[in-house]
Amino acid sequence: MSKRTTLMWVGVLLLLSLPLVASSSPERLVITIDGVAKQGEEIEFTIHAIDEDGRIIPINAKEVTVTSSAGEIEISGNSFSLSADNSGQMHEINARWRDVSGQAHIDIEAMPFAGRLGGIPQLVLVTIFIIAIMSVPMISSVLKMRKIPVQKRDSIFDDEEFVDA
Repeated sequence: MSKRTTLMWVGVLLLLSLPLVASSSPERLVITIDGVAKQGEEIEFTIHAIDEDGRIIPINAKEVTVTSSAGEIEISGNSFSLSADNSGQMHEINARWRDVSGQAHIDIEAMPFAGRLGGIPQLVLVTIFIIAIMSVPMISSVLKMRKIPVQKRDSIFDDEEFVDA
């Protein structure tokens, strides 16, 4: 056999083996997301299609329909972003691509003011700051009372009405 014939047979064998290597039809979607988040956070997650043999099938993120009870979902490139607006446990994330679907769950920890002011440490600092501002008028009035001369303070209580009989 010549080299040319050998190369031809190698090419034919490669062409015949392609359908064996190519992925089959998708069986399910897998949503990969961290299961816990805090309210107000943005959570990144991915969605992959899996065939009957467990191989990943590439998908275009814009072709996937994604819904969630946890908040709004945005698509950027081939990744997804969930805005964790609603607190609670076992929020569903549902995805559908062609005739397959997938589902994941996420718990969202409630944050004061829906996480818009940051976490607990930031709220403690803001509370201390507000208390400090509110105490300034009280402290200044106490200092003004201390500046009243002692004689004037004593004369307030020197009336004869208050003398014990």
